[in-house]
Amino acid sequence: MARGIRLLLLLVWGMALAGCDALPGRGPSALDIAGPPEQVASITDGVIVAPLTPDLVARLGAQPTGGLTGALGAGHPRAQGLAAGDLLQVTIWEPQGEGLFVGAEARQAQLDMTVDQAGEVFVPYAGKLAAAGLSPDALRAKIASALAGRALDPQVQVRLVARAGGTISVLGAVGAPGRFSVPDAGLRVTDALAQAGGARAPAYDSRITVARGAHRGVARLDHLLQRPASDIWLRPGDVISVSAEPRSFTAFGAVGRQGDYPITREVLTLAQAIAQAGGLHDGLADAGGVFLFRREPAARLRAAAGALPAHVAGAVPAGAGAVPTILRLDFTDPRAFFLADTMQIADGDMLYVANAPASEFRKFMALVLGPALANARTAQAL
Repeated sequence: MARGIRLLLLLVWGMALAGCDALPGRGPSALDIAGPPEQVASITDGVIVAPLTPDLVARLGAQPTGGLTGALGAGHPRAQGLAAGDLLQVTIWEPQGEGLFVGAEARQAQLDMTVDQAGEVFVPYAGKLAAAGLSPDALRAKIASALAGRALDPQVQVRLVARAGGTISVLGAVGAPGRFSVPDAGLRVTDALAQAGGARAPAYDSRITVARGAHRGVARLDHLLQRPASDIWLRPGDVISVSAEPRSFTAFGAVGRQGDYPITREVLTLAQAIAQAGGLHDGLADAGGVFLFRREPAARLRAAAGALPAHVAGAVPAGAGAVPTILRLDFTDPRAFFLADTMQIADGDMLYVANAPASEFRKFMALVLGPALANARTAQAL
């Protein structure tokens, strides 16, 4: 009987040496994904695999937040000038009678005019003058210059009666979409949203697009709220579109709780994402096999050329939009904790923690060797 038990143990041990491929697992090992820990960055079949280093985190760690100022400028409440539809009152004085605009009984003429769709106003004896974008004082000087040599030393005053052309539109996921007037004191994006009843989704899930002619600016509402300088002044004709676009990341493998997790703050770091997923599983996780799967914009990868080998950065196609990228972090190195606290999670990222090789052996022991030994002991007892 003892000889039979020894043969059984040898058979079981041979199975262990042959591998544990038949056992259920949570996913590929760190060796399957990225090779040995000392493996440098590489690109295979268009997929980049790179260890997270301080240089690489410095270039790829911060996620672009978009913004309105870069595309549209910060603006100023009174820098918008006159616009089509504005109603003006122009008063012209001449010091002597029998002038172009005055007679013996009146020394001034008052003219009401509207800025037309071409951005111009018509002034008698001066013709059409461009007014859009000018301040009332600048238009006054322009009219006086156009009448010089025709009227008798004309004195001109321009008063803005009504800013009929000063409206903006707010559309999409807001409480009360509509058109709103732009007061002379100016109107910021968040002011316009407040007039439209506010965004229906939480600030971190609300995407704001401001269209101004052919230009577009995009930002998240929480970005505008936390950075007042990015809350730009609106101009007449601007169109604000609000959409609800929740962000999330997925965690799977040897983590405490696998699943899809919402990103409920403007910036979520890799360390915070791991903590949100319950941390690394104590009995299964390979601390050297923490991976971040994402589609990285090709422009960012080319900009990270100094942190990637030349053959990897050079292999990124110039016209590519996004490149599948796998970033590896080794938590057996204490410095990795600081890198994880700097690396930011992007919408759609996948966090994967590989199983430790020892956990596979423990699984083998529990599923195969344990029952085999129990059966052997039972047989011996019989």
